[in-house]
Amino acid sequence: VKPLKRLAALAHDCAQRLLVCLGTFQAVHTTLVDGIQEFLVADPAGIDEHAICLVEFCAAFFRDCERLLGGEQLRIVCERCEQILHDCTSLEGLIRDGDSAESALGHYEAKVSALQDRQGSARRFF
Repeated sequence: VKPLKRLAALAHDCAQRLLVCLGTFQAVHTTLVDGIQEFLVADPAGIDEHAICLVEFCAAFFRDCERLLGGEQLRIVCERCEQILHDCTSLEGLIRDGDSAESALGHYEAKVSALQDRQGSARRFF
């Protein structure tokens, strides 16, 4: 259980950190889009083949990244990791309870055995 719990915690941490990175990525995207819009509005005569190619490349890149930028898959990973961590914690509790019950059973079996031994000894005297 402990190795799985460590792995789930690591995956959760990495997914959370990637979500932060995506926030930074989205800010960069916004800055680029704003810059492109300013360029297109400010100098319509300066739009040449190279500028159009750069704008199209940037648009295609961010269009391709759109699904990732939403971060939905990473949020799902976080949710699943949280569920695994919860399940592992519950399982650890059940294992502790089982160990405690096993220990109590051993304790009482030893007592019963001792009582049976005493009873056998007492019978020999009568």
